[in-house]
This record gives sequence, C-alpha cells and structure tokens, in this order.
Amino acid sequence: MGWRFRRTLSMGGFRGTISKQGLGGSWGLGGILRLGVSPDGRRYISIRIPGTGISWVKYYGRAISSHVAASGAATPAPPVSSPSQTASPQNPTQPAPTGQPWWKQKGP
Repeated sequence: MGWRFRRTLSMGGFRGTISKQGLGGSWGLGGILRLGVSPDGRRYISIRIPGTGISWVKYYGRAISSHVAASGAATPAPPVSSPSQTASPQNPTQPAPTGQPWWKQKGP
C-alpha cells in the first residue's frame, strides 16, 4: 500500500480538495447531497445517510488522462489477447470468457 496525500478546505457548502492527483471541488447541502468534480475531471453526485457510514456515488464522464491532455486527442489501445486467457485444448485450466461479471460466473 502506498502513501496518500489529500487536503480538504471547506467554506460554507463548498469543499475544495488538493490531492496528489490534482484539484477537485464540490458543493453540498447539509451533508446529505453533494455535487462535484473529482481531481481527474469526472463530475459526480454523492448521496449519504448521516451517522450510518452509508453513501452512494455516481460518476459521469471519463477521467482526463495525461496523454489526452498533452496531445489533445485520444487514440484507443489495441485489444490485448493472450492464449493464457482463454480455454483451449492446450490450456484447459482457464475458463472461456463469458462476458458476465465475476460474481455471476459459475465456478470450475
């Protein structure tokens, strides 16, 4: 586990965050609802139930990577396929990808 750094400054309903990833900011209502922009450029909405530790966060948009910011355009990476990732007669121990989340896949 690596070290983390984050400093939060609050002023009324506004909260500014300085972290290793950059600057972020949010605006909230009474600690229940918060709208903001994360340090990587994604917008989000957060809803929480005070005193319970239960919260929900939904991010909108994509993170701004240093490559996109530097060049102005993103080029998609080619898909990576490896023989060790799929089942075959030579490698029967690896299951074939099903396109389902890991918690819905059946075990061996």
